[in-house]
Amino acid sequence: MPAKMPGEVVRGLVSLWLIFHFFCIALALAFNPNFDPPTSQLAAKLSSTFSAYLYPLWLGVPHHYAWTNGDFQDSNHVLTAEWTDSSGNHSLEFPPAGARGEERERSAALAQRVALPIYFESPDRDLLAKIGEGILKQSDAEEVRFHLRRHNPLTMQDAAADDPGQRDPNNSRMYSEIDAGKVTLNSNGEGEVHNPQQALDVAPVTNSSQRGSGSGQERSGTKPKGNSGAGGGASGQEMPPLPPAASSKKPAALEMLKGLSQPENRDR
Repeated sequence: MPAKMPGEVVRGLVSLWLIFHFFCIALALAFNPNFDPPTSQLAAKLSSTFSAYLYPLWLGVPHHYAWTNGDFQDSNHVLTAEWTDSSGNHSLEFPPAGARGEERERSAALAQRVALPIYFESPDRDLLAKIGEGILKQSDAEEVRFHLRRHNPLTMQDAAADDPGQRDPNNSRMYSEIDAGKVTLNSNGEGEVHNPQQALDVAPVTNSSQRGSGSGQERSGTKPKGNSGAGGGASGQEMPPLPPAASSKKPAALEMLKGLSQPENRDR
């Protein structure tokens, strides 16, 4: 017996929803939130009006959102904080392993913001200082050390290679470690960043003699300068603005850590 078709009312509602959904997709393609001022104020107004629908479906992200520029600062980053207090050794990751949804989105954005001043050689390290300050005020540690781990994307040559190790996006050679410096409290009880090392960009190798799943060799690339769009690729698009410069009005340190995972004890 053939299945009964939905009624006209149901079909009409579904059709209206499809029209609305395709309209939102077209709106997302027509508007790039990274353009300031927007190329179309009408599209910007419509995007703001329908943001409650666009945002949960990830339709409102910039056109060059991650991976697409080929710049090192667009890659995925994990920020790790390590400190030692009277209770032992601790570490905290942003984003934490296994994080999903809003928690991962917020902490990944935080790691990205910490990485940008390093790549652009900017003295603005206020965000990192406030994260360290929040940790230090909740423990009796004297300093917090920070490291950034960057996951580099595969090149076109890597993706088309015959060697499975070279095509593996999680091969150890696809990761780079960056020392982001350490944070201590000054005489005013505020976080200060000390001796941050300059980021040295390392690109994945594509030489046939260095291929293979066990390869950990890397080749050095050029260090990006502070010019817009001068990250690691050839793209000339403007990058997102850097975090605001440090001022006398400091953001609440603990607000940055809300909703993130608790520190993990690491006994050695």
